[in-house]
Amino acid sequence: MEQKNKDWEKTRSILSAVHRNREEAALSPQWQSRVMDAVRTLPRKEAVEERPSVMLERMVWRFAPVACVLIAAMTLVLLSQDFTPQYGLVEAMMDDSLGNLLVQTIQMQ
Repeated sequence: MEQKNKDWEKTRSILSAVHRNREEAALSPQWQSRVMDAVRTLPRKEAVEERPSVMLERMVWRFAPVACVLIAAMTLVLLSQDFTPQYGLVEAMMDDSLGNLLVQTIQMQ
């Protein structure tokens, strides 16, 4: 434990000295550029946990634009369809065949 305190005090004194003399230390733009490049290459750690709800939320937001485009396309297709031919077909299928047969047989007599 005593070694940790000595290391802590040593680190604290070094950082204090650097902080007091920070105006004297001029950093070159190349050094700053190298440091920023090194920071950019560090692996990223996600700020949020990898919970299933978070993963589901990401997937939903990825597919939301696709769903909107599909809804718009289906709406345009349905609005451009002509429904009258289907009405005639449905009317012919729903027609009462037995009633027509009975009427035809009565008319023949």
